[in-house]
Amino acid sequence: MWRFQDYIMALCARKNSTQDENQKKIKSVVFKIDDSLLKGNQPDESNPDSLENQLDDDENEFGFGFTSFYNSYDDLSFYNLNLEDIKEDAFINLPNLRSIQLSGGRMQALTSSTLKWLSNLKTIDFSYNHIKHVDSKAFKHCPSLDRITLTYNMISSLSKEHFSGLTKLKHLYLNDNLLTFNKESDVEMFSELKNLAHLSLGNNKVEKLPKNIFKDLTNLKSLVLNSNQLERLDDVLIDSPTLTNLESINLSGNKLVSLNSNVFKNLNNLKALILSENELEVLEENLFVHLFNLESLMLGNNKIKTIKPKAFNQLKKLRQLEMSFNLLETIDKEVFNDLRMVTTLTLNNNRIKKLRSKMFHGLDNLKSLMLNGNSLESIDDNAFEGLNNLEDINLSINQLSILKIEALGKLPQLTRLYLSSNVLEKLDDDVFKHVNNLEYLSLESNKIAEINLKTFQGLNNLKFLYMTDNHIDSLGEFAFINLLKLEYLYITSNQIREINSNTFNCLFNLTQLNLSSNSLESLDENLFQCMTNLEYLYLNSNKLSELKKGTFMGLSNLSYLFLDDNQISELHPEVFQPLKKLEQLNITSNKLTRLNPDHFRFMTNLSQLHIQYNQIESLDVANLFQPLTSLKYLFMSGNKINRIATDALFSLGLLTYLDMSSNCLVNTLDENTFQSLFSLENINLSVNKLKSLP
Repeated sequence: MWRFQDYIMALCARKNSTQDENQKKIKSVVFKIDDSLLKGNQPDESNPDSLENQLDDDENEFGFGFTSFYNSYDDLSFYNLNLEDIKEDAFINLPNLRSIQLSGGRMQALTSSTLKWLSNLKTIDFSYNHIKHVDSKAFKHCPSLDRITLTYNMISSLSKEHFSGLTKLKHLYLNDNLLTFNKESDVEMFSELKNLAHLSLGNNKVEKLPKNIFKDLTNLKSLVLNSNQLERLDDVLIDSPTLTNLESINLSGNKLVSLNSNVFKNLNNLKALILSENELEVLEENLFVHLFNLESLMLGNNKIKTIKPKAFNQLKKLRQLEMSFNLLETIDKEVFNDLRMVTTLTLNNNRIKKLRSKMFHGLDNLKSLMLNGNSLESIDDNAFEGLNNLEDINLSINQLSILKIEALGKLPQLTRLYLSSNVLEKLDDDVFKHVNNLEYLSLESNKIAEINLKTFQGLNNLKFLYMTDNHIDSLGEFAFINLLKLEYLYITSNQIREINSNTFNCLFNLTQLNLSSNSLESLDENLFQCMTNLEYLYLNSNKLSELKKGTFMGLSNLSYLFLDDNQISELHPEVFQPLKKLEQLNITSNKLTRLNPDHFRFMTNLSQLHIQYNQIESLDVANLFQPLTSLKYLFMSGNKINRIATDALFSLGLLTYLDMSSNCLVNTLDENTFQSLFSLENINLSVNKLKSLP
């Protein structure tokens, strides 16, 4: 086996005289070693040049050779090194090393000599190894350590002696190991780490924490205890009056069933508390009364059924409250009385059936309210009273069958409203007239059958309207006339058979219109004439059989047109004439039998043309694509083309991709068929009956 210490020694043995000035300035080495370096084809251990040759790929990748590896380096990082052991002389020539990372290996132990020569070391990272044993004097020679990372190993035991003398240590990451803290002596484990600021013990096997284990961590700011097996916190935090600087605690993913207010008695400076993914059922009164500086409280994924009226008492600085995925059915109207600074309230995926009057009283500064994924059937008229600053409300994935104007009348600052996946069958006239600052409205996946000119009355600032997957079968006259600022309109996957010629009047700012997956059989001429800023038009997956001359009149800025999966058999010669800025045209899967040069007369900006899977039999018209001087991609597979005129593709000098596969081309093609395609890079003629190529 090519040993790690031999590898390091060989690199360091090179003479400094062989290095140029640029190499001497390098302070960091980061590289990966392939397993092949350690298994077979191993370099000659007595010849450093042999090793250097093995590393040519790494040298090219990082721009410098490993011959520059000498004692001025500050940082050394190895990833995925198939390393099992480090002997005491491995780093003998690197006395100035400040940081070392040896992650992703097979190391099983840290001995007292592993870091023997690295007295100036400040950061170590031995994460993602197989370390089971750490010698009590492993860090003895590194008194300047600031950060230790031993995550994702198999360490089951540590002691006070391991951290003796590490008075400068600020970051200690021990998460994802097998620590239990079952020994009586564990209470003193961190007693010398007076300057420790961040301690991570998450994802270990801790069932109970020793009393006073954190008593000496007077400068601790962050404590991570997530994903252990804690059932009670007992007196761990109560009897740690020295934790006055603690700002965040992560207790998620444990087995906590209940809490009492004394647990947090001394944590007056705590700003973030994460209690998600436990088994909490009740939030008692004054539970967080000592946390008057708390800003973020995470309680999601518990089993909370009851919140006592004063559970959040004194949380006057709280800004984020997260309680999703619990078992709440109702909430007392006094629960939020003290939460006047909260801006985000997350209650999604509970079992709330009704929003009662003044339910959110006290949330004067609330901006975002998540109620999606509940069982909401009704909303009282004054349910949102007092939420004068609310900007975003999500009511999707509920059972709402009716939406009353009174419910939305108390939300003057609302800009985003999500109502998708409910059972709304009808929208009352003027239902949105009081939320005139609304910019985003989602009504997808309901049962709405009709909209008219009063449906969206008052939505003068609406920019995004989504009504996909409803039961709409027609769009009446002036249905969107009040939406003067609308930019995106999606009405896909409905049952629309006809659209009134005045339906889209006044949609001057619309940039995207999606009418795909409906039952449209025809389009009135001038239907889109007011949409002078439209860039994307989706008409695919309908039942259109023909396109009349004036169908696209007014669409002077259209860039993308999708007509695929229809029944179009005829195109008026001038149907695309207004589309002078069109870049992509898709007419795939229709019933076209022929193409006319007039179809493309004004399409000088077209770069992609998709006409696959039609019934076109030949390209026998001279200069068929002549106007398409910008075309780069032409897709015509799956037709019945049996002949290509010699000059049919003339003028396609910028074409880079041509797909004529799955057609009926037989025998051979004229030798001049592709002569003008100077930029062609790829051509697909597969699944034809050609005997030879020109």
